[in-house]
Amino acid sequence: MEKICEITQELIATGAELSAQADEHLKACGKCRLLFEEYQSLKLLVSDSLSVEVPQGFADAVMSRIEAEEKSSQVDWMQKVTNFFEQLMVIPQAQYLVLGIGGAISMVNLVKFVFFVLIPINGNLP
Repeated sequence: MEKICEITQELIATGAELSAQADEHLKACGKCRLLFEEYQSLKLLVSDSLSVEVPQGFADAVMSRIEAEEKSSQVDWMQKVTNFFEQLMVIPQAQYLVLGIGGAISMVNLVKFVFFVLIPINGNLP
């Protein structure tokens, strides 16, 4: 690619004003002219999309909808866990398991109470 093509394409890409030499080059070079036309159409598309107005309160409505969905997903999660435990506690084997675990913890606490409170360690024994 020639140096004049590079300079012209750089001017087109940056949106700078074309010099007389670059303007003459556009008339002669089909590749640079095609690039220039594509950039012009792109500018028109972008300028049309910038004129769209967002309705009043649109951002607030979107954010409140996002927050509501986040809260509902949290509630759904808690509801699923609660339902799972409710279904689990209906099963007699699960009830016996929980009862056994509670009994074991009670026995450990009773042993700790007896050895550390009722029978204190006395370092001054004769």
